[in-house]
Amino acid sequence: VVDFVEGVAKKSSENKTPVIGGESAQMQNTYKEEKYDGFVHVIELNDKYSCDITNLVKDMEEPLLVASTDGVGTKTKIVRNPLDIIYHGFNDIGALGVKPVAFGIYIAGNVPENELTEIEKKSDIACKDLGIFKMKPMVEQKTDTYIHGEVDIAGTVLGVIDAKNLITGENVKEGDAIIGIGVDALMTNGYTLARKIGEEIVEDWNAPMKEFGGKSFREELSKPHVPMTDILFGAEDVDGILSKYPGSVKATAHITGGGQEDNIKRMVPDGLCAEVERVLPIPPAIKFFIENGLDIEEAYRTFNMGVGFTLTVPKEKSDEIVDYINRNFRDRLWCKRPAAKIGEIAGNDDKKFVFK
Repeated sequence: VVDFVEGVAKKSSENKTPVIGGESAQMQNTYKEEKYDGFVHVIELNDKYSCDITNLVKDMEEPLLVASTDGVGTKTKIVRNPLDIIYHGFNDIGALGVKPVAFGIYIAGNVPENELTEIEKKSDIACKDLGIFKMKPMVEQKTDTYIHGEVDIAGTVLGVIDAKNLITGENVKEGDAIIGIGVDALMTNGYTLARKIGEEIVEDWNAPMKEFGGKSFREELSKPHVPMTDILFGAEDVDGILSKYPGSVKATAHITGGGQEDNIKRMVPDGLCAEVERVLPIPPAIKFFIENGLDIEEAYRTFNMGVGFTLTVPKEKSDEIVDYINRNFRDRLWCKRPAAKIGEIAGNDDKKFVFK
């Protein structure tokens, strides 16, 4: 199946035809209240009250529509917070320099219907708070598909960008600095391993634990995915680094599945290598796992290890950008997001990533 899809995608790419989906959907003119098939979303591009993409792209030389689709995975076995998939998607397209403009959510499971609709209501509130247009959600109770008690949450985020502003990594060169932005949570990855360890060593997941400052194990693992979009694009009262330091961010990495190595090396051109130091603090949950027997190298292969996002910038700009992030964004949210220089780009024909 994977080979077939890759073949179709390749042929479509050669013909400059975008691959956008694969579900049959009810035609728009046959729409009936509560009967609309939510697999396909129809957006008025020039609707200033919803998603005014026409206005957003009017001054762009080569406008691109960017989309990212992903799921929360097994984190839903612990917490069902739509912010996880919203912020995960935001960070994914933000890594390309793309600001999110619209979001669609898919929620399904074998639980009471009101539990599913409650998740959707939370996503609606979040999108309104974030100023993002929310596409019609897909919410389904599937008693014949999911095991009793299981829930799946997935989402698609859309954004637009002028092609000339796309962050591609092509200008990364030897000597560039790698800045890490710290997080104190697992984000939305590594939960299969985290739950396995918890089942082995934590007797009561709801009991306060000194290792987590009085929070329970469940609360610690329920921390939401940490957004980076305000750091990239700014807020009402402060510029983001992309506008404050135009052209300085040459590459980025959103640290998700596979840890720092698998994600950072994707941004490194051939003949170069990201040399990274273990500088930022390890999140409390991961520190707890290591103290109770998890091999530290396995931890680095699985978890973010305290780095949620990286920026590759010119060495001469790195100190100034680190200081700007720490002054304006470190303490802005519910969690601290300290920035620090964690590495640099070096010449290397054999490897794309090493820990120093």
